[in-house]
Amino acid sequence: MPWPNCSLAQDYNVAVVYSDNPATASGVVLYSTSASGRTFLLLQSARHQTWGFAKGHVDGDETLLECALREVSEETGYRLSSGDVFDIFNDCSTYTPPKSGELKRTVMFLTRNPVIANELQVSDEHQQSKWCSLSEALELLEHQQSKICLLRAADWLRSN
Repeated sequence: MPWPNCSLAQDYNVAVVYSDNPATASGVVLYSTSASGRTFLLLQSARHQTWGFAKGHVDGDETLLECALREVSEETGYRLSSGDVFDIFNDCSTYTPPKSGELKRTVMFLTRNPVIANELQVSDEHQQSKWCSLSEALELLEHQQSKICLLRAADWLRSN
């Protein structure tokens, strides 16, 4: 089911928006687990200074998954394969940029970091990266739909 119920979303009092528009972008919620707990990778945009996930627009006729894997590679240097992605979990967010006023839809995939965190190579699109706990990531993320996506990912990981 592309939009799993998320008990954590209710805890954080967030509204969920759905759209029938075709997705035009995709990305990845990348997480890592260590003895100190689970962390999630956030990237800070050099252009807007906002924190978010590795994501971008679909190029040509690539699939949403191909787009997500390409964006992770371009933005972090991590080379993931489709086998690294949890195909049971995917999340969709919608937003309307103020400039265009056109509803956009982004599909996010979930994957565990298959490499050690210090191999990260942040692209010029971002000014910094940070591996964050769930609570820290929720504080850094400004966009409500990104918070919802992260909460759904954490909820899915907790129950699987």
